Amino acid sequence: MTRTVDHSFSFDAFRDSPGITILDFRYGSSGLAGTSNIEPGWTKKGESPQRTGTTQPMPAGPDLYVRWRIDATKEVFERTVDLRTKLARNIDGHTVYFVVRGSELYVYLVTPEPRDPKAAPIGPDKYSDKKVILLYPDR
Repeated sequence: MTRTVDHSFSFDAFRDSPGITILDFRYGSSGLAGTSNIEPGWTKKGESPQRTGTTQPMPAGPDLYVRWRIDATKEVFERTVDLRTKLARNIDGHTVYFVVRGSELYVYLVTPEPRDPKAAPIGPDKYSDKKVILLYPDR
C-alpha cells in the first residue's frame, strides 16, 4: 500500500529545461491536482503545463512518468522512474522535483534541511541552499 505523506511535487521547464517541451507527466496515480496534466483544460488542447507545483497530503510516488520533446530536433523521449525504493521512508516536508536536459531526465528529492556549505549544490538552482538528493539516474 502506498503511504500518504504531506509533501510537494513540482517542476519548472521554463526555468530549468530550456529548449524542452513537456508533453505529458504523472507523479503517482492519485489524480490529485498538480500531479499530472489530466486536467480537462490541458487534455482538450492536447498540451501540458510547463510548470506545476503542489503541496498536500498525497501518496509518496510510487512512480514518475515524463514525456518530452527536444524543440530543436523534435525528438521525443519518455521515462518512467520507479520511486518505491528511491524515496526515503519519511518525506514529510520534502519536494519531488524533476528537470529535463536533452534526452536525460533527472529526478531530485529536495529536503527541508539546509545544504552543508562545504558540499557542492546539486539539482535546480532555486534549491541551491537546500540539501538535495539525486534519485534518478542512479549514480
